[in-house]
Amino acid sequence: MKKYLIILVALCVVAASIVGTVHVKTMLPQGSNDFESEVLYVSETWGMEKGTTEAGTLAEVKETMAEEIGNHGSETEAAKDNAPEDETAKNNAPEDEAAKDNAPEDEAAKDNAPEDETAKDNAPEDEAAKDNAPETDVARDHVSENEEIENAESGQEEVKAEQGTEEPQPSKPQSALETVTKQIGLRVDEVAIDLPGVEKAYEILFVSDMHILTVDESVYEDHVSVAQNRYENMFRSSTGTYSYDTWQKLSSVIDDFQADALVMGGDMMDFVSPANVTLFQNGLNQIKTPYMYLRADHDMGTWYSDSLSTEDALGLHRGICSYEDMYIMDFGEFYVLGWNNSTGQLTEAGLVAAQGIWDNGKPIILATHVPINSIIDNGLAEMAAGIDPQGRVKLWGYDCLYQPAEDATAIFLEMLYDAQSPVKAVLSGHLHFKYTVPLTEQLMEYVFAPSYAGNIAKIRVY
Repeated sequence: MKKYLIILVALCVVAASIVGTVHVKTMLPQGSNDFESEVLYVSETWGMEKGTTEAGTLAEVKETMAEEIGNHGSETEAAKDNAPEDETAKNNAPEDEAAKDNAPEDEAAKDNAPEDETAKDNAPEDEAAKDNAPETDVARDHVSENEEIENAESGQEEVKAEQGTEEPQPSKPQSALETVTKQIGLRVDEVAIDLPGVEKAYEILFVSDMHILTVDESVYEDHVSVAQNRYENMFRSSTGTYSYDTWQKLSSVIDDFQADALVMGGDMMDFVSPANVTLFQNGLNQIKTPYMYLRADHDMGTWYSDSLSTEDALGLHRGICSYEDMYIMDFGEFYVLGWNNSTGQLTEAGLVAAQGIWDNGKPIILATHVPINSIIDNGLAEMAAGIDPQGRVKLWGYDCLYQPAEDATAIFLEMLYDAQSPVKAVLSGHLHFKYTVPLTEQLMEYVFAPSYAGNIAKIRVY
């Protein structure tokens, strides 16, 4: 019994140290405060004989109690491993570190508690919330930016309010010229020519090498495949449009340029045939702008037809428009002189017509299908030879494919090269590439790219 009493006292001491509110002294009479009195009081309370216990004498009790109390000190240190306040017990106690995973005050519970670290993502006072809180430095930047945006938007709204609500404007209808430009890939080459004594400004369009063709019954059976190949593969625009269709579309908008004249510089047809003449004529019928049509070898060629003669071809062309050896367009301040069928020698009639205006004191622009070779620059001749599969220089001049074999042609070229020549510019085609070259110190030549590819030249004369 005494042994149990001793154990009870020891447990009471331990409990007192843990709870802090229960102590053995609360069981003693008033004024008792020594260790012996504590033991005696407890012994008497439990009805024990004074001075003896089942375990031994009072001294033994004291010794046992001392050991228990001493052990309690040790147990207290060790018990910290299990007590609610100790480090290890914190894994299970509400206040311990591990329990913080579930306790409102612990570290892990902060994931859900308003005060914990993770909850700061949502709590107004937490660290993460500071990104949006007005009190944080970062938030101030956002607030400042937001204020600027709001102010800017407010300013825009005020401007709109002042200007009033504008009705959306319908898109501008596409013009016919814009439509054709997209359809055939139209490219306009603009050139400016300064003529002496000209006070007004004029615009002249130059179209050449259209090579309109279609294959009809007039094409001889042995030539059908050749003609068909030329139709399919040789003369199409950058958008793939066939030459006859390119001409139909281009001729429908020629007047939209509001030019003073149109010069067609030869090879408008790939070969002469009733079908090709009809296609070309259909395009001309759409044009009201004054025009000049210079023929060339393809316009007059009967190569693919055994049923047409040269006279037949000439008859077909005269049905289109007048046929002259030299065309003259008088603009009042200058002339445009057109060498017709310049793939052949100039006729006497053509030379006489040119001489008739030569000394009138007006500047002249010469239009010809075949370009003239320069006497001061070999660039064009070299380019022409490099392009031609046979290395031919397809120009007018000595050492060229087209050489003056008759007096009229030779005289005309001498007049052209003369330093006092009234001709100030030459417009030409034929080579299917663009090139600009000085023929003499006073005379410039403009070779234009082919129109079947969607090219047209706009010459501004002033």
